[in-house]
Amino acid sequence: MARGFRRRGRGRSLAYAASLDPFERHLLAGLLRQVATLLDPGGTLGAATGMPVGDEFDGIVAGLGDLGRADLPRDGSLAGAGGPDPGAHTAYDADDPAVQRLLPSGNRADEEAAVEFRRLTEASLRERKVTNLRTSADVLDAVPEQDEALSLGPDEALTLLVALTDVRLVLASRLGLETDEDAERLHRVAADPGPDDATAQAAAIYDFLTWLQETLAGCLRP
Repeated sequence: MARGFRRRGRGRSLAYAASLDPFERHLLAGLLRQVATLLDPGGTLGAATGMPVGDEFDGIVAGLGDLGRADLPRDGSLAGAGGPDPGAHTAYDADDPAVQRLLPSGNRADEEAAVEFRRLTEASLRERKVTNLRTSADVLDAVPEQDEALSLGPDEALTLLVALTDVRLVLASRLGLETDEDAERLHRVAADPGPDDATAQAAAIYDFLTWLQETLAGCLRP
């Protein structure tokens, strides 16, 4: 059973510890890589290992369009098990509502200003997000398979905190989560899921990620 993050030690020994079983870690790493792939289908940005997402993830998001593009491979690259293809230049879908949440317009009232803002900031923002997502996934995958203890240094904790925000944004977009009424509806769905209800499973995952991020944010507060 998962246990949220707690602050351990101080000074140079400061760490943020949680307990996640192998399934929970693989699921979270898979989500992180899927969102990175949404922003970087060609696998040309940030750190990438090309490690597989895992069958558990496939089953849970099968009814949600695989978190975006069904034509993309599930290992976060275009080169299959061999890892990302550095020569690939496949474009991400800028019209995807989830991408628009990840890379919001700087000025909704002035289209020309928004275009200029995007031109100046999008590339660096997208690369930072992809790096955060894949770096956090790598940290999770580095935990020995049967261990449940996850310990993060301050920089790793902050990176994961930001990456979790991006995963939750994508899930919220896929689930149509925009208002308080939407949130209440999803809570009801998650509380009484059917055996093959992918939306209920995704809503439960969203709640899990929200809880995990809140425990981490609480630890990081001065």
